[in-house]
Amino acid sequence: MDNISHAYVSEPGWECPDHSTYFQDYDIKVWRPSLFRILPPGFPRKYLLFYLAHHLHIFKNRYYSVIYVYDNKNGALVSSTLLIPKYFKWPFMNDGDLQYSYSITKPHYRGKGVNTFVKQYARVLYNERTTNFWGLVDPENISSIKVLEKSGLHFYRTAKRVKNKVLPGYHIELND
Repeated sequence: MDNISHAYVSEPGWECPDHSTYFQDYDIKVWRPSLFRILPPGFPRKYLLFYLAHHLHIFKNRYYSVIYVYDNKNGALVSSTLLIPKYFKWPFMNDGDLQYSYSITKPHYRGKGVNTFVKQYARVLYNERTTNFWGLVDPENISSIKVLEKSGLHFYRTAKRVKNKVLPGYHIELND
């Protein structure tokens, strides 16, 4: 498989911008798995596998979570970002790392910096515990690249999907 993407990684010494205006307009909720919180709200059943990976310690740290942003005026879901720790699919990550895996912002709220805010919020939330933040992105997805860069990540290397030899599926390898 040669599906090429770009790998972005966090910069050391990053300082969080002032987010006080976002807290006036938006409400932030962090979902974490527990015995009775199996699926993140709004996510399909395939994410049951992540619940199992978390509880079976397949993930290399305990920071699997989703950050949700809601509009304070009408309670509408604005944006969400799924944070995934290192596991066998991403062997290039360190054990303490997190990857911005699945991010979505509702069309009405796009272009207002909300997705960037969510990613920066994650970096503050897990600052003491996380080594690096990663983002894998299609090189043609310019808006996602801009969000990662505004969140303090920089281009690291290209990456490719490689078919697993033993397990079904694939893992990601970074190119030299």
